[in-house]
Amino acid sequence: MADKNQKQSFRTKYLDKGFNLVSISTGIIITFVICFFISLITYTIIPSTNLSILEINLINAIEVIGVSVIGGFIATYIGKEKQLLNGICVGLGIILISIISNVYLIIQGHSNLDSSSPIITLFATLGYILAPTLGSYIAIKAT
Repeated sequence: MADKNQKQSFRTKYLDKGFNLVSISTGIIITFVICFFISLITYTIIPSTNLSILEINLINAIEVIGVSVIGGFIATYIGKEKQLLNGICVGLGIILISIISNVYLIIQGHSNLDSSSPIITLFATLGYILAPTLGSYIAIKAT
């Protein structure tokens, strides 16, 4: 077990320094740009007409989770501060943009979002937070 001094040391070392809004925004933008290009490649290899809505949602969630590791890495590396908070904020930004895009699609009348599995939604939400944090941790260890 870690004693109280080590826990405070971890918090002051990685979390209490504040956050850099420019690096977080850059991490979020790079995440979605890379994810867009990966989606183009994925759906040229696998035509989306052969897939069900659940499979499409799962593929999209996996793509964003995989690429968000890169976004968290870039956000921490550009910020030049050893803190996990940038990765956590990138994850929260990804969740916020995903919610906004889903609400927009529901307003536009796309009812196929109702067939999304709650397990996929839970998996995606946890991945959207943990993957950029992992990317930030990798950036901390790389510098």
